[in-house]
Amino acid sequence: MTRIKMGARGRLKIPLELWDEIGVKPGDTVELNVSEEGVLLIGKVHGDLNEQMGSVSVDGRQDFEKVREEVKKARGKKRGE
Repeated sequence: MTRIKMGARGRLKIPLELWDEIGVKPGDTVELNVSEEGVLLIGKVHGDLNEQMGSVSVDGRQDFEKVREEVKKARGKKRGE
């Protein structure tokens, strides 16, 4: 177990060895979650949507402009626009 102190601005300096252990490099995105037990969980985010292209099988051609418009509308409703 590694112990670290929180800085005055609420920052935690996680030792490089721990980043190396989970495979995180400068510029990578990480996800932070708190478990029910109050444990902070850190995980590397693997890629973005563009990197996932082709990973889901669909029937026939898809109209992605229509999909984008539907997502924009849904986001607008969620924000109360």
